[in-house]
Amino acid sequence: MYPLLDHDDFAKTRKALVATAAFLLLINHLQIVGESITILGLNLKINKSTINGFGSLFLLYFIYVFIVRAIEKNLSSKLDVIHQDIDLFMKEFRGRPSEGPVSENKIYFETRVAELISDLKDTGKTLSRFVVLGVEVIPPLLLALYAAYVVGAPAALSSFLKNV
Repeated sequence: MYPLLDHDDFAKTRKALVATAAFLLLINHLQIVGESITILGLNLKINKSTINGFGSLFLLYFIYVFIVRAIEKNLSSKLDVIHQDIDLFMKEFRGRPSEGPVSENKIYFETRVAELISDLKDTGKTLSRFVVLGVEVIPPLLLALYAAYVVGAPAALSSFLKNV
């Protein structure tokens, strides 16, 4: 995958956002002389506003991904701290004597804490699913659908299939 689009963690997302913003600032401050460039005999017209618009699309995407990853990082760290606190509390509680009238309360307490840990794990899984859908699935799918609409893919495909 293209390194700038690799955003599977918070640090990579931050780097992609900064690189895209820096690229847009660079393009914005460039003075383009002439209207076209020739590469291997192919003449390409340069339009600064199109480059800025396309770069802005990536910038918006990376801002969105950055926000989602920041939320994920914050919530994940909070869930980890809560999980560690519960584990520590359970270790301390297990060290107490289990005989006598406290025994029934201890069993209830351990069962309840085990349920809370299970809920924390489920919350973590839900958060992961949200991030995968919100970052990995929905934005690329929306971009692909928009691109298909803009280029007239259904009509082009229909025309192509008729000629095959």
